[in-house]
Amino acid sequence: MHIPFKRTTGRTDAADNPCPLRSDAFLRRAMDAWGDTVYRVALAQTGSPSDADDVYQDVFMRLPEHTAAFESDEHLKAWLLRVTINCCHDFARLSWNRRTGGLEQEHVAAARALQQRSTAPTARLRFSSTTEPGYSS
Repeated sequence: MHIPFKRTTGRTDAADNPCPLRSDAFLRRAMDAWGDTVYRVALAQTGSPSDADDVYQDVFMRLPEHTAAFESDEHLKAWLLRVTINCCHDFARLSWNRRTGGLEQEHVAAARALQQRSTAPTARLRFSSTTEPGYSS
């Protein structure tokens, strides 16, 4: 059956062409080569280490399922970074993230408050050399 307006891209559906997943060695090589870069981009986009970890995991979970061949290491790097940015945007659009506040912000505010208290001038306590009535020394 001919579908007149079927969009034709260079890709085929997974049901049409079941392709085996990429090897563990390929995944390890990609993580060793570009994992740090993926994490830093995710951290810069999300502003949260825990969110960056989630994005990092999502990106490298998508890599074995991607069926297209990479022409070079630079092509792989470009794909990883594009997927990282897209995952960050998807993550930011989640309704759950709109309703929650990051713990990191609370920790930063608490640390600043604690630092201000520790640097504030302290009142000097007076100690009496005499003992209070009812207490023996």
